[in-house]
Amino acid sequence: MTTTAPLHTETRTVPVWTLGDRLGKALDHAGIKVGDMAAYLDVGRNTVGNYIAGRTQPSRATVLAWAMRTGIDPTWLETGELPTLSPDGTPAQGGSPTA
Repeated sequence: MTTTAPLHTETRTVPVWTLGDRLGKALDHAGIKVGDMAAYLDVGRNTVGNYIAGRTQPSRATVLAWAMRTGIDPTWLETGELPTLSPDGTPAQGGSPTA
């Protein structure tokens, strides 16, 4: 006899990632170490660690430089939202604050 798990009808949630979470994920995805990012940004390792831990809010210029260095979409890095794309794959008008 095969049994199946009961279906759950309660509301499902999606975890919200903070800016610090996204900064850390960007580093991991790009294979960049904290010290390397610190050198790129010309800040101390502790500063980068504080950004990732959410203890310090980086400037927008820092977030954009982080996006450039890691190759991560700056809209996602800043907001956690995927950019709106046109059918041809380019950012839709008004879809990216950096477009």
